[in-house]
Amino acid sequence: MDTQLISRKLIDGRLDSITIRNIEREQLRSLFRRWIELILMKLG
Repeated sequence: MDTQLISRKLIDGRLDSITIRNIEREQLRSLFRRWIELILMKLG
């Protein structure tokens, strides 16, 4: 079922691109989220 939907969307040009994040970028995002959590804990 899902593969048919994906195929139809691809044929119709309605399928958005998918990006695969690299490890370094994911680690930076995680670090930034943790930094925000710590700031909010300190302020709260």
